[in-house]
Order: sequence, then structure tokens, then C-alpha cells
Amino acid sequence: MQPYLMHGAIVEEKVEGAFLSIVRRRGEGSITASVQQIHAYIVAGKRYLRGRD
Repeated sequence: MQPYLMHGAIVEEKVEGAFLSIVRRRGEGSITASVQQIHAYIVAGKRYLRGRD
């Protein structure tokens, strides 16, 4: 089940706990979602839930 919601984010090569990030694996590394992508996930989730009523 991807992507993963993480508490904290890497900011300037340090882990900061005051953030959240959505991380997807890409091979041996990982990539984070942009603000626009996170918003799109939320909108898509709301649409999906509305369709189930």
C-alpha cells in the first residue's frame, strides 16, 4: 500500500519532527510528494468516499 504517511520530514539533510511527508519508494531510494500531490490525494479520497454513500 503506497504511498506512506510519515511523521517528520528531511529538511536540509536533518530530520524535522514538526512536518509530515508522504514518501514513495523508488528503487533503493525514496521520493516525497509535493504539496500539490498531497492535495490531489485528499481530493481524490474525498471523491472516492462520496461515491460510496
